Amino acid sequence: MRIAFISDTHFGFGRGTEREQDCWETVEEAVRRIHEMECDLIVHAGDMFDIKLPRPEDWSRALQLFSKLKIPFVAIHGNHERRGRGLTNPVDGLSKSGIFDYVNASHKIYTIGDERVAVHGIGWVPEAYARDVLAQWNPKPVEGAFNVLVLHQSIAPFIYNPIDPPSLKLEDMPSGFDMYVDGHIHEHQTTSAHGKPFMIVGSTVTTQVNKAEAANEKSFVVVDVEDGQTKIRKVPLNSARRVFYTEIAIDNHRPAEIKKLVESYLDDVLNKHFDKKPLIRIRIVGRLPQGQSFSDTGLNELKDAYTGRCLLSIGSKLSEDTFEHGALQEVREQRLSVDELGFRLLREFLAQQKSKFRFEDIFEHLVDGDAEGALVAMLSEKAAEHGPAGVPI
Repeated sequence: MRIAFISDTHFGFGRGTEREQDCWETVEEAVRRIHEMECDLIVHAGDMFDIKLPRPEDWSRALQLFSKLKIPFVAIHGNHERRGRGLTNPVDGLSKSGIFDYVNASHKIYTIGDERVAVHGIGWVPEAYARDVLAQWNPKPVEGAFNVLVLHQSIAPFIYNPIDPPSLKLEDMPSGFDMYVDGHIHEHQTTSAHGKPFMIVGSTVTTQVNKAEAANEKSFVVVDVEDGQTKIRKVPLNSARRVFYTEIAIDNHRPAEIKKLVESYLDDVLNKHFDKKPLIRIRIVGRLPQGQSFSDTGLNELKDAYTGRCLLSIGSKLSEDTFEHGALQEVREQRLSVDELGFRLLREFLAQQKSKFRFEDIFEHLVDGDAEGALVAMLSEKAAEHGPAGVPI
């Protein structure tokens, strides 16, 4: 039995830019090669789409792509697709076409020849509650089948988002499964949980240009299963855009010297041939001479000078940078979804107010557009904190 895993395809990413075809071209290649490798099943570990309300053009293209599949396909939703209570997320919605299966706190059994595989899956939930939600679901392996558990979460020590740390650890995985699979984190990695393979699939497209993305090529994964044993193969995607990241250290360098260092690095990278313009991220780290600022280096002008050869971004981490600038840059680089950022900000605000409100309940009402429900929840909780005479209990 041969199972293909893909994740974090982010359909719709890069709309209106030179990168808008990247997400499609890599998955089209993956689907073609999955068929060539004669896989029996495809599992998608979340973030099929880049936003929770995809454009009709992206919805239609995904429908056309997956309608060509000749083998079963099952998927979960990710953080970019999660919607509020009672609303249909795009993965669930697209699955209603019948071209693939959607699982969420449920499982689906597939018969392949004389073998059975049970895919147990649960979509993304806010990180602070992932451990409790998984424990409450409490999935159990199906007897006589190869059981795969699929999630889309940050899991320690693989921390995708240090701003909102994970509640899940490897030891929190329910025991008894033959394989554990996680999406969300964009770099492919493997380890073990309860003595069984634990795999982070990795993304098929670059959405953030950073050191980790530059060090890990885009790919999908093929797993061969024989007599309960697994062989994991990472399959690089040739159509993926190349990524380069470097940090250039300075110590009171003059602006002209800094510009020369950057140009030297760029010319060295671009001395090679690329089918697509590579993504290049350069970060200037250190201290500028007194009285000088980043704008004095003229580095922003290089973006125009090299626009025909690469997709260039240049940033800095200089000693003069303020805390606020650094915090905003960190949030930007983490590329939080609106839900993730909203959960974090609301939780921090209520903590500062020393409130006993269950912020997740309030947030769910707000996400659903139910402002009245949020107000009722807050007033009910407030009333519970006081006795009949308004005295705190």
